[in-house]
Amino acid sequence: MASHRRIEDGEISRLLLETSDEETLESDSEIEDTLLQDDVQSDGEDCEHQSLRGKDGHRWTATKGRTCSRVSVCNIIRTSKGPTRMNKCFYDPIECFSIFITDDMEKIKWTNAEIQLKMQLRPDVKATFKPTICEEIRAL
Repeated sequence: MASHRRIEDGEISRLLLETSDEETLESDSEIEDTLLQDDVQSDGEDCEHQSLRGKDGHRWTATKGRTCSRVSVCNIIRTSKGPTRMNKCFYDPIECFSIFITDDMEKIKWTNAEIQLKMQLRPDVKATFKPTICEEIRAL
């Protein structure tokens, strides 16, 4: 068995300070290197990327133009937030679903038409495609 040597508190703190100082010096020099490289690159890149030229000679700017004008009134859409008065009393998810997907819709007819189309395109796969009924749609 290996013998264990007891280390004093002072020696532990000295070892910790030595390693943290070395790591700090190394990381500081790495940060300075990256800062110097970034500064050099950004100075040269600013001039090149102010505008771009397309194949047809069209000039595109790299930054968005500043506009001081207001948005036209016809482009502002105003809607009230939340449910309407008629629908505020619905708390059940099924009732909320029935607001958007009503029985008057021809959802079963068109769902079955889509299923028929899939069955014709893939006659070898019949297990996953079969006509549906209204209860299955509501169960979703």
